[in-house]
Amino acid sequence: MEEARSGLAREVTLSKAIILLISSLLVVTVIGTSIGYLFFWNKYQKVSKEDAAVTQAMTYVEKYPKDYRSYLAVGAVYLRKDDPVTAMEWFKKAQQMKKDDLTVKYNMGLAYFAMKNYDEAIKLMTPLAEKNQMNFEVHYYLGGVYYAKGDYDKAIERFKWALLLQPSAADANLFIAKTYYKKGDKKSAEKHLGTALRMVPNYKEALELKAAMTANKPID
Repeated sequence: MEEARSGLAREVTLSKAIILLISSLLVVTVIGTSIGYLFFWNKYQKVSKEDAAVTQAMTYVEKYPKDYRSYLAVGAVYLRKDDPVTAMEWFKKAQQMKKDDLTVKYNMGLAYFAMKNYDEAIKLMTPLAEKNQMNFEVHYYLGGVYYAKGDYDKAIERFKWALLLQPSAADANLFIAKTYYKKGDKKSAEKHLGTALRMVPNYKEALELKAAMTANKPID
């Protein structure tokens, strides 16, 4: 896997995919402000979407300094900016206010994942998977951590669990195909790759994997 989360579907890599499990109000406002900067205000002032999102998220810290979700929102934006170190600083501030919150631990796990600290990511995400057995995302990303670490048996276990929850997930089928291929089980890899391509015929990462498998080339 390309460093942290290469080739993940949803058109992004695992290392960049951030699932923000914070209140819908924060999400909508941050995204809305980012779009505003991009299409309107940015005509007069050069402001990136990411910087606009950070600015907006910081306003919540100022308005609601005692709400852990404010700090979580800032950390999530930094994680989206590929700055997991800064993101972790904000997540830890949120954790100080809400020690056992599952959302905080999940985002901290993603930050550790992005920093390639797979053991810490597993330590945080495994209890979440046990407590949230019906949560596709938790099992899927935990599978990604195991894949990145090279523990393919446990990666397959988590990806299969994710597929039980969402059988139509092309990305989970792709990653389980990659994992089987890494293990040398080409037949199982072809089965899941075929499923992914039937779902999304023009799936770039799946087509790349198919070409690599046909040529018997190694993959990340």
